[in-house]
Amino acid sequence: MVPICASWHSRSVTPVSLRWPAAVLVAAAAMAFAPPDSNARVSIDVRDADVHNVLRLIADAGQVNVVVPEEVQGKVTLRLHNTRWREALDAVLASRGLGRVTEGNVIYVDTLQRLERARRRSIERTDRQTSLSPMVTRVIPVRYARAADLAPMVRGLLSTEGQVVVDARANLLVVTDRLGVVRTIVTKWGGR
Repeated sequence: MVPICASWHSRSVTPVSLRWPAAVLVAAAAMAFAPPDSNARVSIDVRDADVHNVLRLIADAGQVNVVVPEEVQGKVTLRLHNTRWREALDAVLASRGLGRVTEGNVIYVDTLQRLERARRRSIERTDRQTSLSPMVTRVIPVRYARAADLAPMVRGLLSTEGQVVVDARANLLVVTDRLGVVRTIVTKWGGR
């Protein structure tokens, strides 16, 4: 057993007994004192390390939270020197056929198939909610741009029933679609 460790905030050393390969312990100690920013760089040299532990080390370097389900298993061997923590995370994920979804300060890691299924379910749920909402029309005043230039971008956000009309004289977009879609457009383009 080797004593290790660290606290990000106080930078004090607290002994913890672990049964990890020495390379993982060295990587953990190095990352514990990395600068606490999104461009933190890591150096990791591990062989046959559990993917959960490596993901935790990388998450510590980036000061983010990582959620990894039990179904994600396996070992990784990698040697990274002075690599940005996000690049290190992507390298580990690619090596195991995994993907990630970031929401705020939390990174959800899972297999690509499960993430794709979750994405499809989310889209289907949104489509169901959208199709049940009423049709509405909103007039969106456009500032600092021409309404005619924004219309193609807005059309890309509309559902199959939606439409956008440009009033070039008043520089307005008149959007008709389901309530959820119109709210998204109003939020995105800053109209009131």
